[in-house]
Amino acid sequence: MLNKNSLLWLFMVLLIPVKTFSQFQNQASEINIFLDKWHDAAAIADSVAYFDAIAENGIYIGTDKSEV
Repeated sequence: MLNKNSLLWLFMVLLIPVKTFSQFQNQASEINIFLDKWHDAAAIADSVAYFDAIAENGIYIGTDKSEV
């Protein structure tokens, strides 16, 4: 028979992956939304939205060697 401490430990062990997976899902959703907006900006040539999405210290490297 399981005592209270064992039940508590078991409960916590079972909940940790659920919380971690939930956090992963939230982060994945936020990343997908960001990338969708960024790709939309590129598709309609909205350079302001596109380049504003890049981190302040980010470096844009285009597809042409002259764009570096």
